[in-house]
Amino acid sequence: MIRNLALAAFAVVFPICARPLFAEKDLVTPPMTDEAPAAGQRVRQVAPEYEGTAVYHSLYLPTDWKRADRYPVLVEYTGNKFPPGKGSGEVKDANLGYGMSGGAGFIWVVMPYVADGRKENAVTWWGDKQATVDYCKTNLPRVCEQFGGDPDNVFVCGFSRGAIGSSYIGLADDDIASLWKGLFTHDHFDGQKSWNYPESDRASALLRLARLRGRPVLICGQHGSTVRDQFLKDHLDLADFTFLDVPTTEIFQIPEGPYIHAHTDLWMHRDSPYRQQARDWLQAALAAKSHPRNASSAAKVLSQSPAARDAQSDAITQEGVWKPKAAVMAGIFLPEAALKAITLKITGGTYEVTVEGEDHSDKGTCMLDTSTTPKRMTIQSTEGPNQGKTFLAIYEMKDAVSMRVCYDLSGTDFPKEFKAPKGTQLYLVGYRRQKE
Repeated sequence: MIRNLALAAFAVVFPICARPLFAEKDLVTPPMTDEAPAAGQRVRQVAPEYEGTAVYHSLYLPTDWKRADRYPVLVEYTGNKFPPGKGSGEVKDANLGYGMSGGAGFIWVVMPYVADGRKENAVTWWGDKQATVDYCKTNLPRVCEQFGGDPDNVFVCGFSRGAIGSSYIGLADDDIASLWKGLFTHDHFDGQKSWNYPESDRASALLRLARLRGRPVLICGQHGSTVRDQFLKDHLDLADFTFLDVPTTEIFQIPEGPYIHAHTDLWMHRDSPYRQQARDWLQAALAAKSHPRNASSAAKVLSQSPAARDAQSDAITQEGVWKPKAAVMAGIFLPEAALKAITLKITGGTYEVTVEGEDHSDKGTCMLDTSTTPKRMTIQSTEGPNQGKTFLAIYEMKDAVSMRVCYDLSGTDFPKEFKAPKGTQLYLVGYRRQKE
């Protein structure tokens, strides 16, 4: 079931010097100390494997904590170091999980990203990814055993980098994915865009997401529903998605005290209808039975061959509007005016080529094969001047904004290399992605 929890617009009239929109006193995250764990306290913990290093996680026991009882657990990953919002990237400065729980009813653990060298926590991106994954798999069960965490009711969450990390780290393999009952994020989501680290592409992100096997996911953010519309709309059967648009510039009169940037995890610290809906989602997810739904959809993604996943990744990356920056047809360079007139749009395995001054565009399908070197593309025109024709091509994507394609316009064979010499029907094009 998909629920878009974006609230209807509402008007509030108040004088310029009025109190903030939501007047209940804001939460304040407890400072981290080196004291022994206790109810209402947040403390630093160092795992036995990391004694003598600066690698640590934080543990918060709720105000109602009693040693004999069991409690659901929130596991959080922090955002990157972000000076404009005074984000340090440090475990000690996390806020999202505390805001979600309000300090009661949940054990809250903030896990580290273990830096390369395994001597300290990483404040930007992932550090040693495998060490980070292993740290959580080792220490979360310890926390649950020692402090009454309920292993059947553990949620992973994160803000910014942590919103991506909830999946990139939290769903990195089947073992760590099995730890969670659900997942919630704020601002960013794994696969929403490509970043400069391995497997940040959408196909890899979908593979990770499939490991949830239908469990609940809350995607919050200033543009939470955009994640659905621009990325997940064709994959909504992989999880029980809820989308919540959070207008932080309405919650806060930025800059306002500690709230100096709209990209912030502190929105959970102020009473608002948005926080209440997030908390309602958590309580509903907590009450739900722990069993995988939509397992067949997840299994389909998980069982894809590497070549199929690569092809899907390239197909997703290619989606958008492209303009040729240079082109050679049978040894002849196309003039700049001709290049400017051509636009290629790729969407969901289909293409459309328009040429200024021509009445009809060329439309069709495009199928990728990444099992060969160079990678291949089979283009079938279904509408327009080339209707019924098949063109064979090879392609290469240097990055998310640059692509070159060599077409055999005769349709007889795939080109062997990225060249279009005289006496052939080969057409070589270098494309550049355009803003839509």
